[in-house]
Amino acid sequence: MSRPRSPFRRRVLRRRTAVVLIAPALAVSMAACGGSSTTGATGGKQRTVVIAVPADVTSLDPGLASGSKNSLTLVREFYSSLTQFDRTGKLVGDLATSWRQDGPDAWTFTLRPGAKFQDGEALDASTVAWNFERAKKDAKLTAAQRIVSAVTEVKVVSPTEITFTTGKQTYLNFPGLVSGWLFLPEKWTAAHNPNTEVDASGPYRLTSFKPNGSVGLTANTVYYGTKPALKSVRYQVFSDQSSLISGLLGGSIDVVPGLDPSQLEQIRATGKYTVGGVPGLRIHYLSINTSKKPWDDVRVREAATIAIDRATITKTVLKGYTVPANRQLFSPTYNGYQKDLTPWPYDPQKAEQLLKDAGAVGTKVQISLAAYQYAGSQRTSEVIADELNAVGFDAKVEVLPIAQWSDKKATDATAAALTYNGEASPSNSSAEVLTHYESSVIFPTSNLRGPQDKTLDDDIVKAWTASTLDERATYVKAATDRITSTFRAIDLWQQPQTFAAAKDLSYTPRADDLDLAYEIGWAK
Repeated sequence: MSRPRSPFRRRVLRRRTAVVLIAPALAVSMAACGGSSTTGATGGKQRTVVIAVPADVTSLDPGLASGSKNSLTLVREFYSSLTQFDRTGKLVGDLATSWRQDGPDAWTFTLRPGAKFQDGEALDASTVAWNFERAKKDAKLTAAQRIVSAVTEVKVVSPTEITFTTGKQTYLNFPGLVSGWLFLPEKWTAAHNPNTEVDASGPYRLTSFKPNGSVGLTANTVYYGTKPALKSVRYQVFSDQSSLISGLLGGSIDVVPGLDPSQLEQIRATGKYTVGGVPGLRIHYLSINTSKKPWDDVRVREAATIAIDRATITKTVLKGYTVPANRQLFSPTYNGYQKDLTPWPYDPQKAEQLLKDAGAVGTKVQISLAAYQYAGSQRTSEVIADELNAVGFDAKVEVLPIAQWSDKKATDATAAALTYNGEASPSNSSAEVLTHYESSVIFPTSNLRGPQDKTLDDDIVKAWTASTLDERATYVKAATDRITSTFRAIDLWQQPQTFAAAKDLSYTPRADDLDLAYEIGWAK
């Protein structure tokens, strides 16, 4: 039986959605970007390396860090955590040199001796305990609230040893959970504003900060780890895609992660950049709002799911830099991933019949997405809309600024029928990903919208609190099977971790969304 012919291949390729690339003569000047003659892709190894970030940076306080493409990246450059994930997604030590589980509900971390902040204040177990108390007293410090909710007691054993008690729950992924929790110095914080100032313990110190504009960094001479190869760095905010591309073509930017895959070959053609990409840990999917009719009908949800030609989209629109998801909302590297599952079939004939059977032909569908939030999302959403229309939907794409998009998807009443999302776990845990789909409002901007199955809630809680990996995998599978069988979310593909980097740099994309200057070197 021949494979169904996608309307994308029939129509979308012929019309060729335009990609706006500004000629080098119109490129953003280095002065306009806040640069100088020693910045950008042509300034030599002594230059300030410019890294583009796609969203505004409003605070440098690690307790307030949100948005892994901007604030989380920057606080990771300045501050330390107990653990961290390397570029492949492997958990490694940072301030902690080792950790162990002391019984079912306690974790003990051994810390590096002699670690300190740039002003000389000690970074030890007491500092870690103070940061826990700070987050416990202030719910606005959202970055640490998962730790606060998990931990019942913190005990400083010695300056280099600290124990966390998690009560009746094991929290198997606790060492990964703390990877996103970074530490301020207690005495310094009492006299300074951590929103705009930095007392670094990490690879870099702060040299300048323009909220919503740029952040300047220089290597931290008292950093306990490997010293970064790049001595001077500037993160530059580009919320407008045309100015970002202009800066690239003009040579005033060194590194841009998360580019639309369709742009990479044109950037390569400048001769100034290496371009590429790999499948990332984040899964792109469409969240369905079942509070809106007829999306409460499983036939309509299934029709939308199998109307999408994932194989063709990943090969053409996304240029082969990623692969379709396998009916799961988390990466193949996560515990509980089912390797035997395959991507949803592309079956427009069945989709069309399901829609007719449900009496839902002509259903208006709004696909809501954030501008420049996920690589390739606008072009892929347009193709998805065409494919939905080909089976009987009336679909349109809505592109919003990220803040407006986030607010819109937060409630049943305001969320679109379909919202383009990307899902990953800061602790690389399948159970943590699934907690976003509980009916309780833990993550209101990513929870599934509409009535929820209580059984799904039970499986998710049991997965999160399991005492062994095998037990967790059992409940993760149960929750995944329930989401799959009821078509509660439409998984699409792994996020393409695309990039362009100046040719004199050695750059390897991370599996997650962090774009860390200290992992970049000079090409040999």
